[in-house]
Amino acid sequence: DDDDDDDDEDDDDSGHAEAPDKSSSLNSLTRLCCNIQAHILWLHRSITATDLTADVFTTILGAITYISTKHTWNQDYLKLGELDMFEIIQRLRPELVAWLERARGPRKSAAVRLEVSNALDAVFKATVGEDL
Repeated sequence: DDDDDDDDEDDDDSGHAEAPDKSSSLNSLTRLCCNIQAHILWLHRSITATDLTADVFTTILGAITYISTKHTWNQDYLKLGELDMFEIIQRLRPELVAWLERARGPRKSAAVRLEVSNALDAVFKATVGEDL
């Protein structure tokens, strides 16, 4: 019966089903992660520098870094609009810089400098894939 032959299209010559393409699975997971990071940014879109903590700073900067390095722009992969994402990133950027400025200058406390240093280190480690 010819209908039985159509069911075996995914089988290779040995009769085993072919493994899914790792590249397309990775692309799907990367797109999903970009969407999650975009939603994280959307949730933090109205935060101000005075409301930032080291953990929130790390989360926001990590999301921006992930999207900037992993997302393929102009492909409509994000569930949130890319223009909206760009606007949110631009809106958050001065707040992040203002939070970083707290550690600038010779009279700033060692605790503030350490907090900023640890936050930036955490973003770096997350970006390069090291365990935190």
